[in-house]
Amino acid sequence: MRFAVFACGLAVLAACEPAALVKAPPPPPEQIGDVDWTLVGFRGSRVPDGSFIADLSGGFIAGEGPCNRINGNYLGTGEVFLVETVVTTKSTCDGLTLEQDIIEALLLIEAARVDNGVLFLFDENDSPIMSFLPYYPPVEPETAAS
Repeated sequence: MRFAVFACGLAVLAACEPAALVKAPPPPPEQIGDVDWTLVGFRGSRVPDGSFIADLSGGFIAGEGPCNRINGNYLGTGEVFLVETVVTTKSTCDGLTLEQDIIEALLLIEAARVDNGVLFLFDENDSPIMSFLPYYPPVEPETAAS
């Protein structure tokens, strides 16, 4: 009898589709170019999700604000981090004021530090202007092949 129950249990398990595996989060980034970043803090206040998502690798800024693409370039990778230029597309939307504030602030950045996986951008007085968390785009679940 025990064998029959055990065999039935195995048959049920074998018939089940494997559950989606939960992946462990990646290790926190250590450098600016390790990941894309999403702005979470601006001048000491929390900002709406998606206010500015940027790739800051290789001396270039390639990002999306609430209304426009925001691109530019910078020099340095840490204690010296100077944004040289910022260019944007010219769409309008409800988030345009925040976006313009972000663009103006980028031009004031003089230093950057990644601390415990959080990117901080600082002005000339070493005051934090922006804080970012790693951005990992949502992954669509895989569908089972027929």
